[in-house]
Formats: sequence, C-alpha cells, structure tokens
Amino acid sequence: MRVLIVDDDARYAAALAALLEAEGMSVIASARNGAEAVAAAEKLRPDVVTMDLQMPVMDGIEATRRIAPLGIPVVMLTGSRSGGGDAVKAGAAAFVLKADAAVLLARVLRTVVGGGA
Repeated sequence: MRVLIVDDDARYAAALAALLEAEGMSVIASARNGAEAVAAAEKLRPDVVTMDLQMPVMDGIEATRRIAPLGIPVVMLTGSRSGGGDAVKAGAAAFVLKADAAVLLARVLRTVVGGGA
C-alpha cells in the first residue's frame, strides 16, 4: 500500500512513516500543508492519504475536498473528536485521533483501501 503522509509537524510525520513502514506499507512522500498534499496526490496517485486537520497554507478539510474526488481515500488525523464530522463532510473515508494512531491507523488504512482489517 502506497501512503502519502500530510502533517506540518515533521517529527510526527517521521514517526508515522516509521509506524506504517513497520506495518509493511510504503510511504511514498510527505507533505507539510494541504496545498503540497493536493499537488503530491495528483502527481503520485497514492493508494491512501493520511491528513492532518490543522496546517498552514491550506488546512486538511480543504485539501480533503480536493483529493477525495480523485478517488484517493483520505484518513484524517486529528487531535480532537470534534474535527471528525467536518472531515467526513469534506470527503474523508475515516478519521483517527492522533492519540490512537499507533494502535488503529494501519488497520483503518487497510480497511479504507479495501484490504480488510
């Protein structure tokens, strides 16, 4: 599974990449904001995108609105439960709390891509 990681916190993105690669996934790129995410998704066509909610330049909601119509599932990562509803309205396939990412994210990504739990 080819994953694009989008997060403005470089340390968090690196930790996420290590976690997903340990699960057998291939992190093909990372982006620091929503505008970079849209460009990378259009160019690289990943199997799935992990998307931070709050970022500079373009937030995760707007980036998801632009990426979801490309047929690329987006899984929103958020620090609070309140962002989940907006993420789904924007076209996100799912959302995961950042605090739960280590335990849940790989399984959620496999599910939204169609690989099952």
